[in-house]
Parts: sequence; C-alpha cells; structure tokens
Amino acid sequence: MNFIYYLEYGEDLEKKVSRRKSKKTVFFASIKDTKWEYFTEYKKFIDKFDDKLRTPEQHKPSILRKSFLTDHEIKSEEVIGIVNIVMNIFWQGLDLILQGEDVSYKSCFKGMDD
Repeated sequence: MNFIYYLEYGEDLEKKVSRRKSKKTVFFASIKDTKWEYFTEYKKFIDKFDDKLRTPEQHKPSILRKSFLTDHEIKSEEVIGIVNIVMNIFWQGLDLILQGEDVSYKSCFKGMDD
C-alpha cells in the first residue's frame, strides 16, 4: 500500500493516517477513481492476510508464529495461496499499470474466502 500510494501521490502514506482511520481505509479511499483502483479487488484478500498471518509487531497475533511455537497447525494452502496471488496476479497488474497499460483481467480469489 505504501509503495502504490507513493507512486500516485509522491508522499508517505503513514503521514496521512490519523488515529481514527486505518492505513487500509486511507489507502483504499485514495485510490478510488485512479489507475490504481484495480487493487481494490485485493481488499478482502489483504483483510484476510492481516487477520490471520501478520506478526504481532506488524498487526494482530500471528497464526504463523503460533503454529511454530505450539501444536497449532496452519493450512499450507493459505500460505501457498498468498504466494500465488502475489506472484501471479498482483505483480503482473502492477507492472502493467507502471507501463501505462490497463489491467484487463480480474483477480480470482475462489477458495480464499473461508
């Protein structure tokens, strides 16, 4: 989010976030009606990633850390799903936008919404 915000506005997203609004709220509002609006398709995916897989230093308690330190198991398909989406969809869309082209395909998160 920081990277895309900087590309569009030349400013640090962190400076635009107040105590009353989250970084995601500010970011997704800021890309509405811009060439970056394509990334609104990723909001549900980002929410899931934030809620389940980020470390406590970054966000909420991390399911990954919990799985390493206890007998709690994480579904490998969740981690693989994140890697697949980022590598095969997100970066390609970003590259097209940076080249001045439109992204003509839609993201597919089937199976990632449970």
